Amino acid sequence: MKPLILMDFDGTVNRKDVSFNILNHFTEGRWEGIDKEFISGKIGSLTAYSRISKLLKGNENEWKKYSQEMSDIDPWFKKFLEETSDSVEVMIVSDGLDIYIKEILKKEGIYGIEFYANKVEFTGDKIEIKFPFRSEDCDDCGTCKKEVLLKKKKEGYNPIIYVGDGYSDRCVFQYADWVFAKRTLAKILIAKKMGFSYLRSFESLLRWIKEKKRQIIFDLDGTIIDSYKPIIKAMKKALKEMGASPPEDQDLRKMVGIPVNEIMMKFFDSNHDEGVKLFRKFYEKEFRNGTRLIKGVRNVLKELRKDFSLALISNKHERFVKEILKWKKLEKIFDFSAGESECIPPKPSPKMLEMAINSQNLSPKECLFVGDTHIDFITAEKMGVEFVAISTGSEPAESLYELRPSSLITNFSELLKMMRIRRILWK
Repeated sequence: MKPLILMDFDGTVNRKDVSFNILNHFTEGRWEGIDKEFISGKIGSLTAYSRISKLLKGNENEWKKYSQEMSDIDPWFKKFLEETSDSVEVMIVSDGLDIYIKEILKKEGIYGIEFYANKVEFTGDKIEIKFPFRSEDCDDCGTCKKEVLLKKKKEGYNPIIYVGDGYSDRCVFQYADWVFAKRTLAKILIAKKMGFSYLRSFESLLRWIKEKKRQIIFDLDGTIIDSYKPIIKAMKKALKEMGASPPEDQDLRKMVGIPVNEIMMKFFDSNHDEGVKLFRKFYEKEFRNGTRLIKGVRNVLKELRKDFSLALISNKHERFVKEILKWKKLEKIFDFSAGESECIPPKPSPKMLEMAINSQNLSPKECLFVGDTHIDFITAEKMGVEFVAISTGSEPAESLYELRPSSLITNFSELLKMMRIRRILWK
């Protein structure tokens, strides 16, 4: 059976929140107290809809007309459907109302998509909202997205990717094989320390499915290794010898990944080169004390190497890159590695990234760069390479999310999981 893309509607397929607008319009704003209770979490959507239905006005034709006026389909959605029809199933699951989903899809000329939503029934002057997909075990949501997803798993869909943006997606994502998220759902995932891909638009989802990757390029510090202890120790010694007062350890940690020369420029108007030399002298003595592989790295790299060419680029000096890879027995894992040197400028110059790509005669679209800082993100942007941010290093997930990377992961196991799913979709 095909892989399944299961997606929310309001704020995801349709960029406007139709549910809010249509309820506000056909209650003439008299539902605000109920809405406040829902937003505060005092009641779920099932209770809210049941109470709101008593306030609803209008006839079926008026509802249909207003629904079509709310159409604001993602401009890439139709192209996404056309280009993925042979490889994935697409279904909609919404805690909104069936009437506006039907009308908006009809207006846009989109037919045949299976969808699950709360049902609006018109009987004379009476309007009733019914819940054909509610859970028998929970009174929270009108449509239980979790149960719909689990039903699809039992039917044999694998993998299942969930796409959403809001509060109503707070349960279902935990049961998906991978998640595309934005706004509220993205913040929930970050709080739960779970990886996901960012839904900029359906173009990003289409590219994620269709663009086959052949090479994965990694940053070193904060991505492959944790070397903060020796770096901070060497930096403090160098700054002290140069006559500066070193900042706190946590502040120095945030600087890891920035070219050493630029760090020295923050403290001194001149003698930057002397500061760099001192740092490297002290780091050479310290780097074996406290440098460790980040959890899961070795095994994941071995698995990824079965399907991808692997490369490594770092703002660490070339000599230290080579020594660390040899010391940690990783030199044979990577087909290419490079660090800063007299001939190679540090990131965010794209030179190292370009060298890694050219080493395998690939195009930027065939490559993916994994890093832990905004400098890595800028480097990838300059080369047009997809960037995966990992929150194991200098910058927290919240800061990395503000960059809007293609994906945001919290550990290497999530990277392996994501790439295995993508390989299934590429077949």
